[in-house]
Amino acid sequence: MRSRASQSTGDAVRAVGVALLWLSLICALFLAHQLWGTSWYTSRAQARLRSAFVVESAAAETPATSPVTDVPATSTTPATSASATSVPATSVPATTRPPSDPARVAAAQRLLNAETGEVIARIRAERIHLDKLVIEGVGVQQLRTGPGRYPGTAPFGGYGNTAVAGHRTTYGAPFYRLDELQPGDRITVTTQLGDAVYEVMEPTVAFRPWLGQLRSTSKGHAIVGPDDNFVLGEVGDNRLTLTACTPRFSARERIVVAAALVTTPFVELEPIGSGNTKNGDGSIDQSDSAASVPPVLPSAQAGAATPAPESLDDTPATPTTALVEESALSKRALRAFDQPPSLRNGFDGLSGELAPVILLSLLLLVTITGISVASRHLGWLQATCFGCVPLLAVAWVLFEHLDKLLPAY
Repeated sequence: MRSRASQSTGDAVRAVGVALLWLSLICALFLAHQLWGTSWYTSRAQARLRSAFVVESAAAETPATSPVTDVPATSTTPATSASATSVPATSVPATTRPPSDPARVAAAQRLLNAETGEVIARIRAERIHLDKLVIEGVGVQQLRTGPGRYPGTAPFGGYGNTAVAGHRTTYGAPFYRLDELQPGDRITVTTQLGDAVYEVMEPTVAFRPWLGQLRSTSKGHAIVGPDDNFVLGEVGDNRLTLTACTPRFSARERIVVAAALVTTPFVELEPIGSGNTKNGDGSIDQSDSAASVPPVLPSAQAGAATPAPESLDDTPATPTTALVEESALSKRALRAFDQPPSLRNGFDGLSGELAPVILLSLLLLVTITGISVASRHLGWLQATCFGCVPLLAVAWVLFEHLDKLLPAY
């Protein structure tokens, strides 16, 4: 009796040990997939995007006969000019062409009407060694390929707040070192219209209307909650907002960096208003046109001191450039007001992935059971050699779906 009991106990302990070994192996494989597998996926996606971006940029180049005017940082354009404004002495010189240039008009239209998943820009920041292609959209699939622009926010190099999201840990971790940016650091965004240069701002200055809602601030960034969507709204200036999950390996909060546009905004992206008045820094004088300013996003906290949305009336607007007859930017503003971009987009996971995860988990369990049974007849070495290929294949597909189900970071 004791011998049979001891044998049963030994078999149970052995089974538990084998199960723990398999569980440890699967967890180790999932960790490897998160840290290296996702980065491999993104590097391949970025290579494809880079090729597409080069082709599109070449197609958008203006013919050599088109006039080019370099605007020095210290120069002031005549009061009658509608295509450029005076640039502060600290600004980087910008290159502008007449707004009627067909190639630039077409490039502006492509930027304003980019489809989800389409490459639209290249973003670089020397301090944090950031050099990635940016695509349109911040869904789970889009952020797997690189940083994405929040739909409804301003276009790069345009008027308003351009917001971009990216991962800090997985999928190449483009914003891994976002917390190292300092006020004054330059961020260069290259589009088919040229380079737009932004300068990192002090968070207490950038988010002055919502200082009481910030969870913490540092020299170059602020920490907010995942529902504090006010950082994506309009403040009345031209800026770039970078967002990512924080702390690393967690989606509990969001780290936000705001940078001011220091080059002249692209005139082809100028919103349609009732006048043509601009401030000295290149921003639009909002008093002349309510329809030209995208509405401010509502704060996540009730009673917050958030600037009220600008009213949108039906007064006919007079174009300030020869670009388009209707303002595509104003249309984006209306869409953004109806469906404001959210800091949770692309990071909360997809509940629809639950069923595939369950089915693939059962398939993985069957594969493991098959290897265990085969090992009794063939030995562990041979069983593992024959079973490792289907095991890794099933595990990889399972991890792909599990990664979409779980909160991203």
